[in-house]
Amino acid sequence: FRQREGHCNVPRYHKEEGERGYCNENLGAWLENQKQRKKKGSLDPILVKRLEEEDVVWNFMSEQWEKKFRYLLKFRYQEGHCNVPFSHMEGTINLKNWLDSQVRQKKKGRLHPILERRLQNIGVVWDGVQQEKWSINYQHLIQFHQREGHWNVPRKHKEGDCNLGEWLTTQKRQWKRGKLDPIRFKQLKELKIGWKIAVKNKSKMGIALSSSPS
Repeated sequence: FRQREGHCNVPRYHKEEGERGYCNENLGAWLENQKQRKKKGSLDPILVKRLEEEDVVWNFMSEQWEKKFRYLLKFRYQEGHCNVPFSHMEGTINLKNWLDSQVRQKKKGRLHPILERRLQNIGVVWDGVQQEKWSINYQHLIQFHQREGHWNVPRKHKEGDCNLGEWLTTQKRQWKRGKLDPIRFKQLKELKIGWKIAVKNKSKMGIALSSSPS
């Protein structure tokens, strides 16, 4: 169910087909039973851990959260990032307001670790200002490639107000030191960028980005 739907918010009366194609398990009722047992403290801790690893959320008010999360997934699929503009609406939901509320809860230590991980896994970065700046630079990089046909950005090359060469060098150095955010690394890797620095001469340095790191 999770592999197909992308979440574990199983409807109460939902059934899953068995191996032979017939419905032999009321999955919604089964999951509800696990939640009730967890609430009473009678669910084995090993089973609790296994369910949490599949992103099962225990509180019973999660349906609205899941709905808004799916809207965010839709936005990311369409735009390529989670930098939601102010006043952006999905149906009747102000998605930016909802995402900001998740950021505030995270900063206060009130966001459930499972929800935090799920948001991070789709590219949410908790510092909104820095994320917006990073996303703009990322788009500049894509535009450079579309125009030039390669990723070898000269060290001092600028795109708009962005020193793109310096920015790209910074991403490489952060990755080398193990300090590059995994989500940002994934986004750069999806562009099939390599990470080696090629020195053409003593006065000029460019970033050779011809292949992905293994």
